[in-house]
Amino acid sequence: MQCYFFGDFELENDICPSEIQCLADHERLMQYLVAVSLTLGKEVVMTEEAIHDAQVFVRVNGRSIHYEDIVQGAGRIH
Repeated sequence: MQCYFFGDFELENDICPSEIQCLADHERLMQYLVAVSLTLGKEVVMTEEAIHDAQVFVRVNGRSIHYEDIVQGAGRIH
């Protein structure tokens, strides 16, 4: 994972989806996002990379994790 800081108010983590191979990898990623949210006292969102108005996949606010519906074409994946 790469982490980049943009000014005082934004940071970006590059996460390679192919590195998430099992449930334990996913759980470690979610634990990391929860830790970032708790440390900063801010909501953390996981989105597509480098796309204006990117699709939000996951929202983490403190210990609360919310998985968004993923829009693909004309349908939705739940």
